[in-house]
Amino acid sequence: MPDQPSHPRVRSMDELRAYLSKWDKANNSQREKILADFVARSRDMTGPELDREYGNGASLLLARICAFLKTRTTGGRSVGTAMQAICVFVSAASGHRFLAEFLDVGGLEMVLGMLADTQLSETDRMRSLQVLSSIANSGYTYKQMILDEKYNVLESVCGYMESATTEAAQELSRSVLIGLGRGHKRMSQLQARLIKCLNSENALVLRTAAQVLRQLVAPGMGAEDQEISRSISSNTNSLVEAVGGMFARAHVHVLYEALELAQTALVKPGTCERMIEA
Repeated sequence: MPDQPSHPRVRSMDELRAYLSKWDKANNSQREKILADFVARSRDMTGPELDREYGNGASLLLARICAFLKTRTTGGRSVGTAMQAICVFVSAASGHRFLAEFLDVGGLEMVLGMLADTQLSETDRMRSLQVLSSIANSGYTYKQMILDEKYNVLESVCGYMESATTEAAQELSRSVLIGLGRGHKRMSQLQARLIKCLNSENALVLRTAAQVLRQLVAPGMGAEDQEISRSISSNTNSLVEAVGGMFARAHVHVLYEALELAQTALVKPGTCERMIEA
């Protein structure tokens, strides 16, 4: 049988105090072990279940994890386990209180900082993107909040996508960008940024950017067709040029995505002729 997580259930106030005291007295490596055990035991719990499991003191544990995370956001130190623990809280069903508490202590700014930190491993940065995805999927209000221009979230995700080297990281980037982009009022700006990605030398980046663009400009994919048409029109020249450049690549998957994107986005009268010229 697989080993069970080592920490016991925390049911009473005395047990909660003992558990939190154990955390407070632990060094960094011991805290990493506590976090790993927490993730293993709690990853599928709802918000109410987390509270019951931790003696109605789950918020106190979350606050400690956030404080611990803030001490590890510089110098390229590993944050993956802490981010997994944060994800347990912010993605928990009926756990919006935990999400609000995380955001209140600057959680979104922490996540975006780690996403942009190239000193962190790609896996750790991917964990931060998973937390961002959980926030965005928590409802319309949260999605609109993180799309506020002051956070520049879409640029951060595109920047991560451009530097990511694994299929898993590219797939997560694709999913997050499609989710954030659907119905986005600044669709034209997002399209322009993705078109810029189509000039990358990295075939993985090209494929991901083309897939996101294709999903966002397809009629009926979450935005008004009229808005889609306007955004395509404002980016037509650069899109035609970028797709034409994709057709010059030797990578079969890039050629496939170029064809699919051309068939989806470049079917307006006059655009096909410009595509042929490119």
